[in-house]
Amino acid sequence: MSSDWRMLVLADSTLVPLRQFLPKVEVSFGPHGQVVQSLLDGGAVCWQEGAEVVLTWSRPQCMSPAFARYLEAPWRLDWEAMARETEAFAGAIRVAAGRGGSHLVTSWALPPHERGIQALSMRPGGLGHTLMRMNLLLADCLADLPNVVLLDAQRWQSACDGPVHDAKWEALGKIAMSPALLATAAGEIRAVVDGIRGKGRKLIVCDLDNTLWGGVAGDDMRSGIALGGHDARGEAFVQVQRYLKRLKERGILLAIASKNEEATALDIIDNHPEMILRREDFVAWRIDWEDKAGNIAEIVAALKLRLESVVFLDDSPAERDRVRAALPDVLVPELPEHWSGYPALVAGLSCFETPRVSREDGARTQLYRADAERRSGSAGVADLDGWLASLETELVMEPLSRESLPRAVQLLNKSNQFNMATRRLDEAAFCAWAVWPGHAVWTGRVQDKFGDQGICLVVSVKRDGGEARLVDLVMSCRVMGRGIELAALSFLAEQLREEGVNLLYASLEATAANAPIQRFLAPLFESAETQRLCGERLAVPAHIHIKELIA
Repeated sequence: MSSDWRMLVLADSTLVPLRQFLPKVEVSFGPHGQVVQSLLDGGAVCWQEGAEVVLTWSRPQCMSPAFARYLEAPWRLDWEAMARETEAFAGAIRVAAGRGGSHLVTSWALPPHERGIQALSMRPGGLGHTLMRMNLLLADCLADLPNVVLLDAQRWQSACDGPVHDAKWEALGKIAMSPALLATAAGEIRAVVDGIRGKGRKLIVCDLDNTLWGGVAGDDMRSGIALGGHDARGEAFVQVQRYLKRLKERGILLAIASKNEEATALDIIDNHPEMILRREDFVAWRIDWEDKAGNIAEIVAALKLRLESVVFLDDSPAERDRVRAALPDVLVPELPEHWSGYPALVAGLSCFETPRVSREDGARTQLYRADAERRSGSAGVADLDGWLASLETELVMEPLSRESLPRAVQLLNKSNQFNMATRRLDEAAFCAWAVWPGHAVWTGRVQDKFGDQGICLVVSVKRDGGEARLVDLVMSCRVMGRGIELAALSFLAEQLREEGVNLLYASLEATAANAPIQRFLAPLFESAETQRLCGERLAVPAHIHIKELIA
């Protein structure tokens, strides 16, 4: 198997286990404990492999004898000696960097069990204060070298998912870092090297509903979504937007792929007082009811980027699965189950590393937007029908019951976009209507391979002899675009046909918000008030299995 790149590791402790956390990287190691000698001796055997990346990972007590004496007896503080030794170490790195290649140098950190005297640590002469001074001096000495990156090893310890030190490993193998710490370090090293090599991600494509704000734009409208305010959920989504804004200011492009009405979504983006991200912060958007994978591909092609440079954020497991299947080069992080974890996930993404940030990076969005207006394009996407089939969708239709009544009424009163009558009724009124002679109501529960989506659909009819009128067709927007509405209408038509009903009428109450259902019904009914023969059976989408539960 070919390697992505070759890396030479120079360290004063055993780091051989690091290799297992860097698959597809050819890792070699210099002589144990001979960091400075290896840096200065370009003819040493360890340099003959022609490594593209050199990692120097050292401990302060090994590079500075004065610091080692200070650890043994704090009263032996000799800052002048520590400074000279730090500068000498930086000089050795400078010599090695002059040979070319990328040089990664870890900052100096002590393991958590090196507690020191906490009451004195951050005072001048304290352990924490002294180590900070050494690191700042090291950073200043290396600041003018464009091919040298000083890595924050202290942050690795705080980000490590487990203990950072393994006493048994150190005692038996002289391995000062735990497997958990080495795994964390490996991830950071790969991210930094990807950034140096221009392989960092450049574009974040975001969903809107329950991703950039809480709630559904078309149902909750501008005043009803959760964003900011004295509300934990709203504050979490504001924080998500703040982190995305930071990335945008660093030159990361932002785009939108959302199943929504464009005018409704843009109204929130433009006018909601708590929005951090505004229209001008996005380089492109596709806000419609089309396949998100196709929309992402179009955005990427229009921007002349590669799919390998894209990150997709969406709260829906089904949409994430679709994009992973259709566009495997796109990075699709798993969002936490609870919205409270979204800010930390966005802030912790390590795929946007870059060796430098300039003032010009802040203007990158405007440059791309101007250029995108002059170009158009498309990119191929994996088969949509195949993805829909892979969801293993089942639509469970059953007559309205006491148990399903609250959810059915909630859908009636909250849904706007896919609601043909926009009737607003309380439970008592809707129940009374449902049991009236000739009336019938069914609910539809959607299940797929990701689990039970709950009751997502309500359909009702009023029968009169051999004719029937479709009164309600209401569906949650979270399952739009999957053919569920057609499957439900097909189920209804078949039920009526079996009862001897030959004509089904529709009476659509068009509103500014229900354009999706208007578009759905348009090809099925010649006008808002026309007939359809139930005998002309509607085809159930092949990827949906309908299951009927008898009351």
